[in-house]
Amino acid sequence: MKSKERKNIWSQRMLFVMLIMVMAGPSVFTQKGKKKQLKNQHVISYVDTSLDGSQKYVLRVDGKPFYMTNVQVRMDLMRHSEKWPAKAREEMIAALASDGFNTVSIPVHWYEVEPEKDRFDWTILDEYLSLMNKYNMKMEMLWFGTNSGGHVQWLSRSKTEPVHLRTPDYVLYAPSYGAPNWSDRKVEGFSETASEFTIRETPYSMDLEDNRLRDRETYVLGAVMAHIAEWDKNNGTKHPLIGVQIGNEVTGMHKPYSNETVNSYLSHVASAVKNSDYVVWTRTNCVFWEIYPRVFENERLRNTPEGTNIDFVGIDTYSHHFPSSESFITSMRSNVPYDGKNYRMIMETNSERPYSAQMHLAALSGNNAFNYYDASGLYIREGNGVKVNAAHIEDVRLVNKILRSAPTDIALNANGYGLFVHNWKGTDSDLSVSNEGIGFTPSYPTSQGISIIRSKNEILLMSTKGGAFTIPAGIKITEATYGRFNDENQWDVEGKMDFNTSENRQPIVLEIGKGTTIRLVCDNTGKIDAKTYQAEFADACVAGKILSEDEGIGFAGNGYVKFPSVRGAYVQFNHVDGQSGGERTIRIRYSYGGDKEPKLIIRVNGEQSIVRLKPTGSYNNYQYATLKVNLKSGTNNEVRVESDSNVTRINRAAYYLSDCHIDEMQVY
Repeated sequence: MKSKERKNIWSQRMLFVMLIMVMAGPSVFTQKGKKKQLKNQHVISYVDTSLDGSQKYVLRVDGKPFYMTNVQVRMDLMRHSEKWPAKAREEMIAALASDGFNTVSIPVHWYEVEPEKDRFDWTILDEYLSLMNKYNMKMEMLWFGTNSGGHVQWLSRSKTEPVHLRTPDYVLYAPSYGAPNWSDRKVEGFSETASEFTIRETPYSMDLEDNRLRDRETYVLGAVMAHIAEWDKNNGTKHPLIGVQIGNEVTGMHKPYSNETVNSYLSHVASAVKNSDYVVWTRTNCVFWEIYPRVFENERLRNTPEGTNIDFVGIDTYSHHFPSSESFITSMRSNVPYDGKNYRMIMETNSERPYSAQMHLAALSGNNAFNYYDASGLYIREGNGVKVNAAHIEDVRLVNKILRSAPTDIALNANGYGLFVHNWKGTDSDLSVSNEGIGFTPSYPTSQGISIIRSKNEILLMSTKGGAFTIPAGIKITEATYGRFNDENQWDVEGKMDFNTSENRQPIVLEIGKGTTIRLVCDNTGKIDAKTYQAEFADACVAGKILSEDEGIGFAGNGYVKFPSVRGAYVQFNHVDGQSGGERTIRIRYSYGGDKEPKLIIRVNGEQSIVRLKPTGSYNNYQYATLKVNLKSGTNNEVRVESDSNVTRINRAAYYLSDCHIDEMQVY
């Protein structure tokens, strides 16, 4: 049988199979948006929002925590606009892999996989998948479907050689390139623009309320996912694709759609991924002024019976929106809201800025994932190869190197808790100190450091350009080595470090070189194994405010509860696990910026205790209040953490003390 005939038969079979899947639509969800795995599905990646063993939401690939060192690569523009040959495109991927990127985000256009109705062509997609396997990388597919960028655009930026619209002719046909302002009704060819579906308002903006268009796009993406599953099976089952972005800054030109309409459309299209035999996380991106409503709307949809097929919503943000580089760097921490089960990610931001590498660790300090836009800000074509196009490329390499030296710990730990980013702005030569008392003095203002309390007996230290770490005298070090964690999360020693034993209880100073990660073995870091209950997810929260503000960074999960200094505010946990019962220890993790010692009332199954909170120095420095309690066996225990009336008197006048922040309760 000829190859073309085989492809036609395969396409006919896929039409039938995918029609059934489209009819099923979002039915993969059960009550409250909980996903139900279908028979024979392979879950390659997902967002873990359980907070079981982690301090923040975690991306998992093949079940393991996965931290992306990610950059978007406009392979589409290289191919269609700039006419890069295949060899040069491959050299770009090779350079990125060599410089420490483990993931690339690559656009795939509707037209590229379906140039004619019901005729699929996998040439371009297969090229990308093959490159991922060859260079041991992962790929997020950016599905450029309907209205990506607000309307249907051209594949090439060249007006003389536009190539084709990003969609097949049956979705939208335009006989000529038109004018730069595509949305102008007076452009040449407007009257001839045609579609099998509804064109809305402008000649290049499709109607997201056209369910026939929605179902067709869902069908086509389903065919893409089916091909990826089959390709992976036939090419080593390495799972090169780990995520799919649905659309690209999808909206409507001149007459914007409601967030409800956009999210509903994209969620339906994303069902093609969730109903496939190759299930990966799904995400959508939006411009900065839409991030809050898009996130909130997706979380609202998640809590409806039909649920959402979009795992998370992230932001595209650029320096020209900010008055200064400092304000732009600072925004990396807080530009995506904490809400529900949304994994926080900066999906596009400047790669070409000289401080871009420092921005990556600023994002980490705010528990934000990070993706450069794009590779062309770092490299340019040179013949059939590429060369560096950025003076700051060494900074990017060093950041990638340290992040990939301990990716599991980076993925699991929240800044200010198990992890601390020192000099997060990348502009300061002064000492910075973590909650655990570990200090870092950078060798250069742009040098950044990370300290991680990995376990009861392990500390990790890493730096981009070097500096000096100071370890508190109370921590006794028994071994110091440098190296990295391998793919099995086992420490590979590259060498030993000399260190001076603390004398007269003086801190130990460890000099660290650029791009180096050190593992310390010590007697006791103070970290314990405990069952953790987040205050913001308590069964009841009365009179306290759930917040996630910058002043409180250091919290786990999605925030903390701000308690007023009046009696009666509380959080209550109704199903606390007492395990086999008997005496247990409860630790309340809190921060308190005042100078007094406010009281908390702890009620355990009706029994009351009082604990006092010592000042922590600031609201981003957390400590513990500990007490012994008796618990029943099993999960039939009720614990209430309650504010007391906390006042101080001066000349008989009563003044309320400062508020306190409750992050979590630990039981062990």
